[in-house]
Amino acid sequence: MAVIHFAPLQGYTDSVYREAHTRVFGGVDTYYTPFVRIEKGGFRNKDLKDIACDRNRQVHVVPQLIASTPDEFRPIVRLFQENGYKEADINLGCPFPMQVRAHRGSGLLRYKEEAESLLRTIEEFPDIFFFGENAFGVGVYRRVIRASFLIK
Repeated sequence: MAVIHFAPLQGYTDSVYREAHTRVFGGVDTYYTPFVRIEKGGFRNKDLKDIACDRNRQVHVVPQLIASTPDEFRPIVRLFQENGYKEADINLGCPFPMQVRAHRGSGLLRYKEEAESLLRTIEEFPDIFFFGENAFGVGVYRRVIRASFLIK
């Protein structure tokens, strides 16, 4: 039996959409949230609402983050932990120019040292299972990180 993962579409696939999709269609094993990011020094209210556990009761949700530095990464992962998540998806594939210019998503991949620094931060969160998506497909990261695999 196939496992179905539902990728997010920023601005559309929020918690209300996920719940409705599950009730009407079903069949999805995992839904991923649009990426959570630090913007103007904090979290966006819509991101906080979207990942709230009380809004994601009927579905298996993996929150997604996008960050360019460990200092952006840490508070996002702590937010996920505070909301009871044990998994997180690291977006390394977003091609949106605004994110690329900020060295986020696919824009981070050309900067090996920055990417390695960000990915090494995973080691600080042993209770979270991290997934990574990038332009080359999907990888799974745990405590042993091979960021150089991603950047060649």
